[in-house]
Amino acid sequence: MSGFWFPIQLSILVAASATVITFIVGVYSAYKLRASNKRSTNVLETIFLLPLVLPPSVIGFYY
Repeated sequence: MSGFWFPIQLSILVAASATVITFIVGVYSAYKLRASNKRSTNVLETIFLLPLVLPPSVIGFYY
């Protein structure tokens, strides 16, 4: 019976770990963006926004 629950437990563990790591990195990055100067802020904002822009455009080019 434990073999049945292993994939579910692993999925929950990975999802929880990813959530905690992303939360910590996100809060740290937001703090650094708030405290940095304008030029580096623009570069970092562009890097952080790329995942939001690229997936829809890649799917658009795929079809």
